[in-house]
Amino acid sequence: EVGEFDMVIYDQKENCCDIFEIKHSSTQVPLQYRHLVDEDKCRRTEKRFGTIRGRYVLYRGEDIQMENGVQYRNVESYLKELPDLEMQQSADLTPQTLGPVL
Repeated sequence: EVGEFDMVIYDQKENCCDIFEIKHSSTQVPLQYRHLVDEDKCRRTEKRFGTIRGRYVLYRGEDIQMENGVQYRNVESYLKELPDLEMQQSADLTPQTLGPVL
């Protein structure tokens, strides 16, 4: 009932974010994006991460734009569109523990 987003990508320079739900399905079901349109969750997220510029469901189906602004994106296509990341090994090899964001 309470729920949370599966992923939030924060752009620190622009002070905005994209919010995501990640599904294993290839079908579109309104229940999948219920958190993305939850006004209270979105308001709290914008307070911490700035304006929400995109609401996405990553899934195995075709790309589609919903009337409510939620975008279904094919997960494979989405991942292929990500920029290449240059990984650099840190001099400090001590593992870091990350806590929950929200």
